[in-house]
Amino acid sequence: MPRLEWDKNEERQFEMGVSKMVLFPKKTDGSGTYDKGVAWNGVTGVTESPSGADVTDLWADNIKYASLRAAETYGSSTMREVFGSGAYLQWKWQRLDDASFGVISSTDNRFGDDGFTFTLSPEDVDTKVTFMCELIV
Repeated sequence: MPRLEWDKNEERQFEMGVSKMVLFPKKTDGSGTYDKGVAWNGVTGVTESPSGADVTDLWADNIKYASLRAAETYGSSTMREVFGSGAYLQWKWQRLDDASFGVISSTDNRFGDDGFTFTLSPEDVDTKVTFMCELIV
């Protein structure tokens, strides 16, 4: 397997920035699959802005004995802040022996937070199913 190489002299575009990003380009043949990863030169930064991570202090006898930190979460508003107001998630599914993915309607009642969460139950799956989510910008 060939190794990825970053910052070859003829491809170096920046001297400062993020180190060793990998891009998986989507194939253009309509298969919905991705090519092998390629070194992505020139990326200068990645911004994350999750919500949550709130701290709850626990007190007993007027002494703080612990601090609990909630989990960080990402949501549709964070996605739109980063990728623009037109960004959305498109969910797809594929049964074990199917050749292609089907698109799940954006109005499906199992979606929450404008499609950022997708809640399934055992009744939703009667055989092996693969789910895929694509960010559409």
